[in-house]
Amino acid sequence: MRTLLLPLLIWLVLVTSGCNTAMVTASNATAMANRNAAASGNPFRWKTKEAQGGATMYLVLADIPSGPSAADEVLTRDTLAAIAAKEAAEGRAWLGLDAVKPLPNGQELWVLKTEGTEGVAYYVSFAPSPQGGVDIGLSPPRTYVKE
Repeated sequence: MRTLLLPLLIWLVLVTSGCNTAMVTASNATAMANRNAAASGNPFRWKTKEAQGGATMYLVLADIPSGPSAADEVLTRDTLAAIAAKEAAEGRAWLGLDAVKPLPNGQELWVLKTEGTEGVAYYVSFAPSPQGGVDIGLSPPRTYVKE
């Protein structure tokens, strides 16, 4: 969460410090945020584009490789059912899973099939359950701009 707030705070400090060009300050904030994201293993990156009256920052998915999930068939089915329920609660149509991207920290990023320019992904983790079986850890949905 801190990694996502950092570019906004940097941008706010730069803008309020008297810098002349919003695009330059947003670009600087974007570069600093992306260095932090890359260092922490975050699979998302910030981009900047000019907008009326200044610049905006938006989130994209970094080009990281897809790979196999640690989940077996049953765990995959249960995870997809949990994601489908969250998507229904968000009012989004369920179009299925597009890719699984294993992350260096042991989590997986499950990227959904979506229409339009909005992408949706979930951080997924698996841990042995004290009651037996496996607990599924599922983040809130992460939205980003598809390129």
